[in-house]
Amino acid sequence: MVRVGGGGLGSSGGMALGTKLARPEHMAIQIVGDGSFYFNVSDSVLAVSKQYSCRILTIVLDTAAGRR
Repeated sequence: MVRVGGGGLGSSGGMALGTKLARPEHMAIQIVGDGSFYFNVSDSVLAVSKQYSCRILTIVLDTAAGRR
């Protein structure tokens, strides 16, 4: 498990890619809230993932689902 010790909104995409590049034999899973996902530069993450064949599984959680 890799995570940011302090504030890191929007950093999970790059961290997932870095993890996959460092350990290509392992599965990289990114679990992220919807706001943080949109704060990521998702296009860049997807482009780098495709360029270097770094498959990562991204699970986006709807963090507002329980609010009314």
